[in-house]
Amino acid sequence: MLFLTFFALSFCYKPSIIPQPVELTVIDGQWTLTSTCQIGYDPSNSYAKEVAQFAADELKQSTGFSLPVVSQRVSSGIYFGKSDSLQKESEYQVIMDQSVVEIYSTTRSGLFYGYKSLLQLLPKEIYSQTKVTNIEWTAPCVTIYDYPRFSWRGAMIDSARHFFDVDTVKSFINCASNYKLNVIHIHLTEDQGWRLEIKKYPKITEIGSVRDSSPMKWNRNKSDGVVYGPFYYTEDEMRDIIEYARLREVTIVPEIEMPGHSLAILSAYPEYSCTGGPFKPRTKWGIEDDVWCAGNDEAIAFLEDILDEVLKIFPSKYIHVGGDECPKSRWNKCSKCQQRIKDLGLKNADELESWFIEHFAQFLDSRGRYCIGWDEIMNGKLPDGAAIMSWTGTEAGEKAAEEGHNVVFTPTSYCYLDYYQFPADDAYEYIGGPVLTVNHVYSYDPSSGVSDDHKHFVIGSQGNLWSEYIWEKEDLDFKAFPRLLALAEVVWTPLEKKDWSRFLGSLGESNMDKLEQMGMNPSPIQLGQRMQWFNGDFPENKWISVSWPTTGTAGSSIGSYQAAFIHTSGHPLKIRNVHLRYASVSVASDSHEGVASEEPENNLYDLYTIFPYLFGEVDVTAEVYCDGGSDCEGEVFLYYT
Repeated sequence: MLFLTFFALSFCYKPSIIPQPVELTVIDGQWTLTSTCQIGYDPSNSYAKEVAQFAADELKQSTGFSLPVVSQRVSSGIYFGKSDSLQKESEYQVIMDQSVVEIYSTTRSGLFYGYKSLLQLLPKEIYSQTKVTNIEWTAPCVTIYDYPRFSWRGAMIDSARHFFDVDTVKSFINCASNYKLNVIHIHLTEDQGWRLEIKKYPKITEIGSVRDSSPMKWNRNKSDGVVYGPFYYTEDEMRDIIEYARLREVTIVPEIEMPGHSLAILSAYPEYSCTGGPFKPRTKWGIEDDVWCAGNDEAIAFLEDILDEVLKIFPSKYIHVGGDECPKSRWNKCSKCQQRIKDLGLKNADELESWFIEHFAQFLDSRGRYCIGWDEIMNGKLPDGAAIMSWTGTEAGEKAAEEGHNVVFTPTSYCYLDYYQFPADDAYEYIGGPVLTVNHVYSYDPSSGVSDDHKHFVIGSQGNLWSEYIWEKEDLDFKAFPRLLALAEVVWTPLEKKDWSRFLGSLGESNMDKLEQMGMNPSPIQLGQRMQWFNGDFPENKWISVSWPTTGTAGSSIGSYQAAFIHTSGHPLKIRNVHLRYASVSVASDSHEGVASEEPENNLYDLYTIFPYLFGEVDVTAEVYCDGGSDCEGEVFLYYT
């Protein structure tokens, strides 16, 4: 297995916040959190007290400080206030001096996000899960004005194929909320498992939460022969998750798949299928032919009953109904389904599926909720308020937006985080797909294909973590982070403020360490040895040739790589004539001159190779010039684009 290197540069030369705020200005001075600070709030702001108490509780975890929460301004500490001039959802303002951090908003989310921006200015240990001593909790003074680009900033966890326990889900929510993601969509039902207690129908989880075996790890075509389950969330556990998320400005959106991907529940109630069973939850990945019988009125009523109980658990505006990948073979041979087609004047089973989804969209609408589903539900007529999750590409989502439906873009080509993230093997198994690097995810623009007068129907994007090949928390973390940080900036930061070099520097300088402090297991941006330069490595004001070995970075993929030269301290470093070499032979080059500095210029080098890596050492070579002094320091990152 190739050696993985994490990078974490200790010197942070300017404030770094992910996602990048709309406006961030450094001002004179430093602010320090001490045990004598207080957390104040404006009692006229109905949200401020709860956010202030949340901040006090969270800060105590790492600092050990028991900070009093008071309903007034404070002379030293943090103050949560109200500003009537801030009228956008989640809009906030931070004003700092050496004594007080003032956070203003008219919304709870705005106050929360202002506080989360403050945390990123403090030492990385502020995210520690346990008390840390001998740390000076100091932040540079800044002013911030900020608001999100999109309202749906999400991630999907698939707990149906492989189950993630309450603690894992909470850990994921906590990390996501630190980067202002605000929707966690949980895929709860599948052919392979049903993961939510329905008290009225206990047989669902008694039978549907257990499968006889699973595909073997690293040998997907062979069964492991091990019973999987019973695994599911009780209603009380799910309510606990929902409240935990609410405090962190995260909405939990449940997905109850229909009419396909439903063998697990039909194993408990086979009478609601077309054939009557018997069934067991599927033990292989993939799609099952047996689905809900769309011609059975009792099956429809049963599903409505389940949804009514789901609505009592989940307060989310949207309920995800799946709607994708439904085989029609059973419907084509089912007398009840064929009778339904005849009675409704439909042409075929495809139109029957459209009727089925439309029925449940209207059912949710009658309950004051909105339906959201995968882009296949576009084939039917949707009520006002129904939304599309565009995954097979972007065309369906673009069409939905032009027709006036809200759209969450999550195309496989940018947002499927169960896909490879490196061109070479790492420690984990992937479902396959193209290579989706952090850089590639960062390059996404969800609304790029939608006309200007319909862009407001694009409500956001999310990263999906399908779990056929995600077995446990460490695996989930590795595939999610830091790619979800890239997506967080995609959905929050104004398009014109995005800057890959700045974002990459923020990751390298502090955020990889912060993720570890949060208890996560993040992936590196690159594989192979670290490539760094240190104080004294290069002479002052003289061009020299240097090389950095990084065997393990490159894979068999031909195509585009990029070398980024990131400055961390000291004088600027000029760079030119950069080469990617396999076994001392140049396979790609970029000759332009750039500068790695606090304000970098042209510091990214595009290296396109038509040669696959076969053997020998991989290295990056360049001519460099330490401009004005020999104390320049930094790091080179090589990644597939």
